[in-house]
Amino acid sequence: MDKGQIQECIQKILDGKIGGMSKERYPNGSLEKHYYMSAYRLAKFIKMYRYKRIALGDLLISLRNYLLLFQTAVILPVDIDISENPYGLRIDSEGGCFATLNLPGYLDSDIIEQGFMANYVEPVKSNKYFLGVTPNIYRLTGFQRFKSIRQKLAVTGALNMPEGYTVLVSLPTGGGKSLITQTMAYQKEEGLTITIVPTVSLALDQVRVANDNIRIASEKEIACYYSAMGREEKRSIIDRIKNRKLRLLFISPEALIKNTEFKQVIDDANEVGYLRNIIIDEAHIVIEWGNFFRVDYQCLEPWRNNLYERNPKLKTVLLSATYEKNTVKVLQSMFSGGDRWIEIRCDALRREPRFSLVIAKSMKDKNIKTKELLRCLPRPMIVYVMRPDQAERVKEAAAEIGITNVETFTGKTKADERSRIIDEWSENEFDIIIATSAFGVGVDKSDVRTVLHLYVPDNPNTYYQELSRGGRDGLPSLSVMCVYPQEDLESAFAMTDKVLSSEKILGRWDSMLNSPTSHRDMDTCTLDTSVKPKYNSVDYAEDASLADQRWNIYVILLLRRYNLVRVLDMVVEPQIQTYSIRVSILDKRLLQITDDTKLLIEDVRTKEWNKNEKDFRMMSRAVQQGSRVCWSEMFYNTTYSRVSEYCAGCNNHKNIVDSDPMRFELVKKVLAPIHGHSAELDNVFAGSNEAILFVDTENIDLIAKIINSTFPAQITEHCLNKYWLGCYPVVNFTFQYFCDIG
Repeated sequence: MDKGQIQECIQKILDGKIGGMSKERYPNGSLEKHYYMSAYRLAKFIKMYRYKRIALGDLLISLRNYLLLFQTAVILPVDIDISENPYGLRIDSEGGCFATLNLPGYLDSDIIEQGFMANYVEPVKSNKYFLGVTPNIYRLTGFQRFKSIRQKLAVTGALNMPEGYTVLVSLPTGGGKSLITQTMAYQKEEGLTITIVPTVSLALDQVRVANDNIRIASEKEIACYYSAMGREEKRSIIDRIKNRKLRLLFISPEALIKNTEFKQVIDDANEVGYLRNIIIDEAHIVIEWGNFFRVDYQCLEPWRNNLYERNPKLKTVLLSATYEKNTVKVLQSMFSGGDRWIEIRCDALRREPRFSLVIAKSMKDKNIKTKELLRCLPRPMIVYVMRPDQAERVKEAAAEIGITNVETFTGKTKADERSRIIDEWSENEFDIIIATSAFGVGVDKSDVRTVLHLYVPDNPNTYYQELSRGGRDGLPSLSVMCVYPQEDLESAFAMTDKVLSSEKILGRWDSMLNSPTSHRDMDTCTLDTSVKPKYNSVDYAEDASLADQRWNIYVILLLRRYNLVRVLDMVVEPQIQTYSIRVSILDKRLLQITDDTKLLIEDVRTKEWNKNEKDFRMMSRAVQQGSRVCWSEMFYNTTYSRVSEYCAGCNNHKNIVDSDPMRFELVKKVLAPIHGHSAELDNVFAGSNEAILFVDTENIDLIAKIINSTFPAQITEHCLNKYWLGCYPVVNFTFQYFCDIG
């Protein structure tokens, strides 16, 4: 449907002539899809309002979104009353209802208008690079082109990594990381690829996308495994692994680590060489969440390393959109075997966010501004708060101004409620969700137009991860923060990542090391993390035993991050959820508690605290300086070391600031490994780094036949590692090394 047909359809729905719109009919293009989905949401909300499931305010906000986007007017039926509405809806001289922004004076209308995308024109895509896929990728997926040169670099690099290596890939959100998983799973004639994802919802969605994309996959070759599955489904997956019928498995770390039978099945598949690839999606979470929030992410290190020791051909891929410098360093120490490490870095700041900082004069003023922002900002919208009780208070404030179709998602939301909320959020049953940081990762909703922060995150990385839930379709989004600095900065500092005192770190380590339930060998020690420390610790939580275990694990992982111990194995007893961690003690000062041990712990504690304090100071400075600095400065200056300055607009400037528009997307050279090659191959290329083939067709199969008949077979095996991974490629070409993925 084009825009005219969509507008016709909406008017018929308002007139009661038709019932709604079909989601299955939406177009593929990002902008076209956004037009369609905005109308689809309005059609759904009209029906919900008429069935008294939502309030009038919910409907009118959706109507305003639609009218501002389409720059049109509609004739309203008598059952939709807009008299004295606060949403900027007006009636023109011909009786049509149109929309105005109607923004409070503290908002920059030029910035906010971009979130509504009125008159937005997609930029012309550059044809600077040849983006054609290889014949095998075409046969596998039917795709003729990569989405971008970044995706081509990332996919090609991952597919050509040598056996036994670990490759870290950074590719911006929406850049097509899933194609790496799909093509690696089908790179060989048989083999199992395990992809570890943060949420069940993401696993289910990845299965759907993989089945859609991989044309040659049979019905039973792609699956996801999670704890809530039925017994027969679990048994079917296990049987398919045993019978070498499963090619691609998506699973959460908890489901992988806490099921002893399943772990044994994977061990057996690895022993016979059937397990080929381990892929960790959103790999930054291993560090950021695994230290305390989801410990099973840290279990992936010994799990993977134990598999690798028995199968040195195993490949490991770490995928994420952004990596802090220290995160890369720790991931390399966890998952690389010696120097078998490659980084394919296509790091870049998001192009979609437009930033707006709103400073309140008091908490009362903040509450007033919160209601105004809920009313006037574009939808769909995520509202981030610090604590669950704050989420409930914001929901109540929304109800006070007639906005009732709202959900909350926090650490206190029960598992079944989480699944329902995520499903309904994806299905557009509501268009505003109030959440803590527990919400976001792995939630498949690409068209979020506003991310509103009502608190100050304790570091720029957390803030960036949360604001990045907006604009995943590649279209403009708003990142708005509304805070009362005097109180919100104090609260943020109080929530800064906890660092135990040196005495408590030492006390917990000593208690575990010398507990009768821990076991020492010559070079290793198996630590019981359920041990109570030698001081009173009940102040940490209501469930003191669970809190003790978490803080004990925190201490071990802290020592691991500073290379004082090495984690060899982590075993969880599923029935009682108790972890035993086997470590090798690398610094002998930890073997017994002396003055030197105390100095060592004090040094580690100081470094950890200084890092957290430095991160908080960056957030605090950005809030306090407001419009005096570009809001995105905190990201490109220190948080992400391999990105260049980019900001699409903020309180400091309205124009796009791009400090390095000509920068090549591969931001770090891949210097090794370089495969050997034949004299025949050297003769073909005659000392050059590229080959050019001029053709008058886009027929991939025909081009593949020409390539195969022209170049020797060694090209498929060697050329990308020799000429692509070994240096920056020459990219202004028609065809460069048209090579197989196999």
